[in-house]
Amino acid sequence: MSDVLERLKEAAGSCQKQYEAWEKNASDNKSREELQESLHELRKVAARIEIEIAIHERGEQANRPIPIPAHRANRKAHKDSGGSNNILENNDNGGQQDAPRKRRAPRKKDSE
Repeated sequence: MSDVLERLKEAAGSCQKQYEAWEKNASDNKSREELQESLHELRKVAARIEIEIAIHERGEQANRPIPIPAHRANRKAHKDSGGSNNILENNDNGGQQDAPRKRRAPRKKDSE
């Protein structure tokens, strides 16, 4: 049995016992604190399981090629079919490209 499964069983059993004890006497601060501690341990085990899932998925994704996003695939198909480039046609300046920016002159040094 794996270490994580062992921790999960222990944490779940402890949490169940602490919950039953707290439910009998909800006004007892000690039982509330013990229940919160067991819930915290259960959350830590759940986080460990999520980490293991992510590690496993990352290993699987390394073997698969990255798919082309739909918006990119549609744009490529649109260009290949002889369609016009909508980016230039829909500009506010009538389809013309913007003029290149001018470089700013260097700052003058302060005289001391």
